[in-house]
Amino acid sequence: MKKAILAAVFTILSIAAISQTIEQAFVDKLNEVRKEKNLPAFVRASEFDSAAKVQSTWMVKTVTLSHQQTVQVPGMKLLAYPWDRGREYGVDVLSENLILAVQYKNNGMTDSLSVGNSIFQVWHDSKNHLQNMMVNYGSAVVPTIGIAITEFPESNSCSVVAVFGVRPFPSELASSEHSPNK
Repeated sequence: MKKAILAAVFTILSIAAISQTIEQAFVDKLNEVRKEKNLPAFVRASEFDSAAKVQSTWMVKTVTLSHQQTVQVPGMKLLAYPWDRGREYGVDVLSENLILAVQYKNNGMTDSLSVGNSIFQVWHDSKNHLQNMMVNYGSAVVPTIGIAITEFPESNSCSVVAVFGVRPFPSELASSEHSPNK
């Protein structure tokens, strides 16, 4: 019995670790390309991740690819649009990229860097998604991102949601790499 519980806990932790690694690989690739274009890096924020997670979870539960939540899911608050989900977490979400089903495991093994780069490439090859990723909000704000991956039950695939927005430019970042003067 103890071995079964330990195995279940390990599996749950493994999926969470894989998701976080894939998410970070995507953000790293995005910021690498933004740097090449002389754009400031996106800063990842947990409130934005939470806004993305709401939509990613909703998409898995409804098996629907949509920016607008149209179906109430038991146990979830219906937050119709990306900016509604942002407001729920106290942030300004300005745009959102979605993928409904990404294969991310091959025989139980995951190359997180490859999956993160693949997600980036899918959105890079789409004019509107690329625009969301390469937007320049100006020097008075910090470009901010949230990303979330939700696994489909009993599957090797997941939904991915990235939300993009801004935060006021805090004085403590004035000397960092995100400073508009750098």
